[in-house]
Amino acid sequence: MKILFLGTSEFAAKPLQILLEHRFNIPTVITQPDKLAGRGKKITISPVKKLAKEKNLEILQPENINTDETASIISEKKFDVGIVISYGQIINKNIFNIPKYGILNLHPSLLPIYRGPSPIQTALLNNDKTTGVTVIKISEKMDAGPILMQEKININKDDNYFSLHDKLSQQGGYLLVKVLENMKTNNITLTEQNEELATYCRLITKNDGFINWSDTANNIHNKIRALCKWPVAYTYYNNKLLKIHESEIYSENTDISDFSPGTVIRLSKSSFGVVTGDKKILKILKVQLQGKKIISAKDFLNGINLKTGEILGN
Repeated sequence: MKILFLGTSEFAAKPLQILLEHRFNIPTVITQPDKLAGRGKKITISPVKKLAKEKNLEILQPENINTDETASIISEKKFDVGIVISYGQIINKNIFNIPKYGILNLHPSLLPIYRGPSPIQTALLNNDKTTGVTVIKISEKMDAGPILMQEKININKDDNYFSLHDKLSQQGGYLLVKVLENMKTNNITLTEQNEELATYCRLITKNDGFINWSDTANNIHNKIRALCKWPVAYTYYNNKLLKIHESEIYSENTDISDFSPGTVIRLSKSSFGVVTGDKKILKILKVQLQGKKIISAKDFLNGINLKTGEILGN
């Protein structure tokens, strides 16, 4: 079976590695063009390209995958099936119909739940206890193609975006192994998605990171763990941006009835809390003051004379 792999991000690199370890024939990888990044505007390559170079795979990086030129190149190579994971461009019908069995997509949710660009963040924001990975055959409607296989995983209370991303990426890689092994023996069933059960998640924006301390402690904590990669949940301290990278809900009984949301509570020498709208305390563990590095709450307190009664926010 000759496989075309299309992917760009770290989420796609792990499944590619797993497929190669299982000796699937993946001679060609398509990934996004190299980009300039950072203050020095250095050229950066995608995680998928980095892996493909290490494995001596052919690498294609079209600016637009849906051109006749790219279609011609793919057609000439006569692939049996394609796999697309976190590629970064919508793939049109003139491309996904070229491989003999079409192109499969690995999506990090239990479709038809959480179609769209932010299923991992949305599962955490909604405090879901389970999520999963789904392999579909792509169609013209985004994330709506028939399902080949899916698997569920638990979301632990200490999971954040990074940990859940990594678990889903690895689980997805092994799920693809099962799907492709079944394809070899023609043991595949396509199941149409139930449109009545479809839900959608939207593109995360920088503004989504803003913390409204009048919200519940649980909702704010979920925002912090869901958005810890980007944009990172944030508030303000002395008119400076203060990003909150890690938190936990304080479980001990404390009388804070007289404190308004956003009020700082000194809990110890190594941590501080913030009063939330439901009169609970959110314990802050890691922060990043504007222009500074990520540090522990202990180091932050050692450098800043933060006092009980101060208010975080605009």
